[in-house]
Amino acid sequence: MDSYQLMVIGLGIVSILSHDAIAASLSRIAKINYAWFSIISIMIYFLIGLFAARGYSIRTGMGVAALIGLVDATAGFWISKKLNAYVGDLTEEDKKFEIYTVLAVIILAGGAGWIGALFA
Repeated sequence: MDSYQLMVIGLGIVSILSHDAIAASLSRIAKINYAWFSIISIMIYFLIGLFAARGYSIRTGMGVAALIGLVDATAGFWISKKLNAYVGDLTEEDKKFEIYTVLAVIILAGGAGWIGALFA
């Protein structure tokens, strides 16, 4: 892995975690369901896949985007809980951390990254 790939991964992590913090805060203040901000997360995965695949392979773009999805589903989840993101009428049971959710986000991120990588 070279410095370009590390830069893309670093920017992806900073981007997705910044987005999670801003979205959680905005959702709480404006009472907008936090789920609506997932559209921006998908755009970040797409762009990370695009930039990670430049000069490399589609598989690289997809893998880096999936890694960013893992960060989002773990650290991003923690950030949104700590900042009390507005999630509507979900019960505490619905809000708990689930490995299935992590896997779903990784697959979604990888898929968006794959589409982005196709444009590289």
